[in-house]
Amino acid sequence: MYTYAYIVGALIPFPLWVVFFARRKDLRKEMIMVGTNVGLIAIITDFTWTQKDYWNPLKYISVSNFTWQEFLVGFILGGILAVPYEVFSNKEIEVSKFDLKRSMFLLFTILSSFFIFTNLLKINSIYSSIIGLLMSFILVLFTRKDLLINSFVSGLLALMVSVILYSVYLIIYPDIFYDWWLLNNISGIFVWKIPIEELIWFTSFGMVAGASYKFSHSE
Repeated sequence: MYTYAYIVGALIPFPLWVVFFARRKDLRKEMIMVGTNVGLIAIITDFTWTQKDYWNPLKYISVSNFTWQEFLVGFILGGILAVPYEVFSNKEIEVSKFDLKRSMFLLFTILSSFFIFTNLLKINSIYSSIIGLLMSFILVLFTRKDLLINSFVSGLLALMVSVILYSVYLIIYPDIFYDWWLLNNISGIFVWKIPIEELIWFTSFGMVAGASYKFSHSE
């Protein structure tokens, strides 16, 4: 029943990805780069942390199937949430050369939050992820205050995408949160039939994804 459930979740927002990609040729590189990075990071964090205390899709999907589906979901969502401000405002944000130090520091902030809060302080990995994303958001704004609106627009769109995605998802797989998620390990609070942690995570993720490429390219 759930063999291709993850890929179904990727296909729901895919039309939006196609629209963004087709409408703004100048943003295609950013969409591909951010999407690829998000897809790879998602695989690392899922196998290292979140599947141990937050959800358990491997109970229903083989490792090989899950891995490529995980990457695809991250690639599509990362690509969408990297550029919504530019698409909707029809503006361009100037970027210059790639700054490896900024990029690695952003990645370090996110990954280290898992180690500190989950491995050392034993906090559930979804909360560690949210903390890491919010810390990254603060880091971005500390150095690039001009990306504030960009980040908020991306965060808002991420929240909207998550609600639409899960609303459709629940029609197809009405019990998926009870079957895949380890609900006893989190708050148990649902908003629109969605765990509140998912909505907060998507919003935080969108705020960082929308600014990550611009932040990693110095002015």
